Amino acid sequence: MDFSIIIPAYNEENIITKTVAETVKVLENFGADYEIIVVDDGSTDKTLVNLQEYINYLKSLEQENLECSSIKSLEKIKLKDAANLRNTTEKNITEKESFQKSLTLKTPIWQKIIIKNYYPNQGKGYALKYGTKFAQGEFIMFLDADLDLHPSHISIFFEIMQKSNADVVIGSKLHKKSIIEYPKTRKFFSFAYFSIIKFLFRLPIKDTQTGIKLFKAGPLKECLNKVMNKKYTFDLELLLFLIKKGYKVCEAPVHLKTARAFGRIRVIDAFRMLFDTLRIFWRFYILNFYK
Repeated sequence: MDFSIIIPAYNEENIITKTVAETVKVLENFGADYEIIVVDDGSTDKTLVNLQEYINYLKSLEQENLECSSIKSLEKIKLKDAANLRNTTEKNITEKESFQKSLTLKTPIWQKIIIKNYYPNQGKGYALKYGTKFAQGEFIMFLDADLDLHPSHISIFFEIMQKSNADVVIGSKLHKKSIIEYPKTRKFFSFAYFSIIKFLFRLPIKDTQTGIKLFKAGPLKECLNKVMNKKYTFDLELLLFLIKKGYKVCEAPVHLKTARAFGRIRVIDAFRMLFDTLRIFWRFYILNFYK
């Protein structure tokens, strides 16, 4: 298995099927062996229902295509049999068997989409940690469900990882080549949080919170078990572990486009995020927890 794409989703009924469909399209064109693990983080809307309906649609579509391809190919073989009956009987039997075997070798797309869910809502960090337990890919990507960041970034991130020999490639809104299309209010809050992180931790990276990250599976799974936060500062804590362990983390440009003015973070969430950040600071410098 090459890639495991983990998509945490909470009340994303309007976009989840499109996000998964776009991810499938990108990975199929990329030619990679992959799995998409969607973690429903205790949604109270139709996120889970819509996703299951989409998988059922893919299943029925693939079955129809399979039957159609099988009929057409076997008809061709029969015509060939009739024309070359005397000399090619054994060869055509082998062709039939080979064709039928090839139909079963390719994993259907719907089987590459894995749903994991629980209730009640636990937070994005918990969802990512939970989904990673089931990931079998050599490379694991965290991807937000809202499609603000298109899955087409996958191939770009992988290329950067290969060229730089990085263990982790993270999307950065502050990269000089990034294209950011979202409201000024979100830009302000994003920059404010970045300034706090820079002041407290002096990390060699600029942006810890952008919702797309590519990891080598080994380093990720080694550090993930020690991450304590379940919500918005999960990314920060995970990256701290990775950097302290000596793993190479590179930033990549992103094209981010969104219509949400404030995203999912409410005022109370912002205060909790700040509090959790200070708790990480305490564990980092006082308790020396991130050795």
